[in-house]
Amino acid sequence: MNFEYTNKMWADIFEEMENKGDAFLDLIDSVCIVRLRQVVQWTNEEMWEIKDRAEITDGMWADYAELTADLHAAKRLLEYFGATLQEDKDNA
Repeated sequence: MNFEYTNKMWADIFEEMENKGDAFLDLIDSVCIVRLRQVVQWTNEEMWEIKDRAEITDGMWADYAELTADLHAAKRLLEYFGATLQEDKDNA
């Protein structure tokens, strides 16, 4: 993990905390929310890499199915935390 990425992640966490408060549990929630948003982003990127291939093997389809399940799970957890996807927040 590079230094710039780490700084952005913590900046996102502290920004998320501003919406919640300053208690330790709010920090934990904020870390979870930021990491779940990253899961959604990275999963979408991986899914597009598979879709953009000229030939897709059975193994790739299996990976795609797992990625789809991960994406849905991350979105459900974000909903549980009462959070939106980063894109939703940026467009608000």
